[in-house]
Amino acid sequence: MAPATEFRSPRHPAGTDPAVGQLTAALNRVRTTAALDALYAVRPMLDLLAGQLPSGAGAGRLLLLAPQTAVTLRLAVRAAVLADGGWPGLHCETEPLGGLARAALAGVDGGDRVEIVVHLERTVAAWAVEPLLAGLAELADNALRASDGTQVVLVAGPPAGGVLPVTVTDTGTGMEAAALARAQALLRHRRGVYTASSGSPADGLGLRLVAAAADSAGLGATVDSVPGRGTTAQVLVPAHLLTDPADPAAYADPHPHDRRTTP
Repeated sequence: MAPATEFRSPRHPAGTDPAVGQLTAALNRVRTTAALDALYAVRPMLDLLAGQLPSGAGAGRLLLLAPQTAVTLRLAVRAAVLADGGWPGLHCETEPLGGLARAALAGVDGGDRVEIVVHLERTVAAWAVEPLLAGLAELADNALRASDGTQVVLVAGPPAGGVLPVTVTDTGTGMEAAALARAQALLRHRRGVYTASSGSPADGLGLRLVAAAADSAGLGATVDSVPGRGTTAQVLVPAHLLTDPADPAAYADPHPHDRRTTP
């Protein structure tokens, strides 16, 4: 999960696809220019890609997209959110954790290498699905990049202390102490997440989106790493966002004025 000073996807280099190239430029504007400029650059692409989703509101629609379209859509959502454009509202239905995890991995190149283990299936409140999905996708992408072909596992549960942890673990090279300290501070304090002037310009855009997701949905987020042994990252989902899949109770957003959503 080593942070990068510039976004560049090695699996979808900018020269191979015009949309990915434009997104690369927009993502780098999040670091170097006014957020509004980055938002203007990415919103037309986001709208175009979102229009390719099948009808409906469930996150499972991501599984029906062509793989590169799903990856590019994830990058467009990331760029829009970090440019302070809010969440686009693509997924507006409750979702079981297992299905949410599979949908998240649809937008990750190599996501089929990630083993999903669900110890306790729970349904996620509709308004928290989009941030949680985005955060898990970024953690899985980071883990796959760091793993160099070694094992990556996403585990949901078991619950503890009023939260249900969703853990992404890789057995890659791990993070150096300074990089780990920056990542932990970002996830703990969430300062400068939505702006280029964060004070930590080397912080990875993926982890910044994880921090934005946690900030938006009231999630916890942690990361720990041992050089040479790998990295473990967790998203902590509070119990009030979850219900038993057999429970038909509908969810309402308890903080409707606090959500960062795209107008």
